[in-house]
Amino acid sequence: MARKNESDQIRKLMNEMTLTGKIAELTVRRGTDKNNILYISVKGVVQFSTDKAASRRFECWEPEFRINKETKEQKKNTGYDRVEQFLKHAEANTIAKVGYDNAYVCSLVCNVEPNDYVNSKNELKEGLRLVSKFYNTPGEKGSPIEYGTTSQIEGYLQSIVAEVSGENREETGRLRATVLSTNYFGDLVVFKNVVIKADDVETVSDNYEVGCTAKFFFEYEFTRVQEAPKQGGFGKRRSDDRVITELVMAGADPACDEDSDKAISKTAIKIAMNERQARLNELKEKGYQGNQSQSSTHSNTSTVTKNTVIADDDIPF
Repeated sequence: MARKNESDQIRKLMNEMTLTGKIAELTVRRGTDKNNILYISVKGVVQFSTDKAASRRFECWEPEFRINKETKEQKKNTGYDRVEQFLKHAEANTIAKVGYDNAYVCSLVCNVEPNDYVNSKNELKEGLRLVSKFYNTPGEKGSPIEYGTTSQIEGYLQSIVAEVSGENREETGRLRATVLSTNYFGDLVVFKNVVIKADDVETVSDNYEVGCTAKFFFEYEFTRVQEAPKQGGFGKRRSDDRVITELVMAGADPACDEDSDKAISKTAIKIAMNERQARLNELKEKGYQGNQSQSSTHSNTSTVTKNTVIADDDIPF
């Protein structure tokens, strides 16, 4: 159903996350789609330090040609060539194959996409995934290489709440935010549990109200912690070792004026949320659909050594 006016639509928002690090593992599949067009499917991991847990997963799927729906003409897809060029350097030089010191270094520019599905237990899972679009070589001009994640996310600040922890639900002094953005197709992308550190709480509280629109800058932070063994038991025991992964709000541009063309209206958000809920309801009605990976007539899958990544359940992806 068409919307009443343009103000009720969320404009196309910037939604970009860059992963800079060493390629830890790759699974590559080549095949043909239903139109007999070659494609490349890649799933991989970028690692930001010698600690395997400091990493993020990415994926992409690119056909060699794109077909115009109206004219049926085929047009060369430059994204396919970018992936092929990336694989020439990366496929044989992952951490799994050549070790950390000799692994290929790359900056992957990704879009953040919804990743909602019903699992084999018929449970609806809502999440996000990183889809790589560009593959750059960091430090080409002599600049230092900084491993990690950076992002530019234009969005609507849906909520800010005090962070609590422990059995007594005590406030930690930090905040947790939810930011709504969109992908290329206008689908809502929901960033949940974004951490606002204690040092930034006053600035954020004074300058960013729920309902405002701004460009936010997120980064992932990884903290390895040692927890003492539980009381009781006996003999030699190891302490629990885990990694806390947090998506942190590292900064933000000034919030847009409410009357600005760049500001997202509450009406637009309500419509987008209703559309998203309708899509989630459709997924639940269809139930578990099995493995939805692209079928192929032939494949070439690289050997993969899985990294063990320990992350909090509340992290969106």
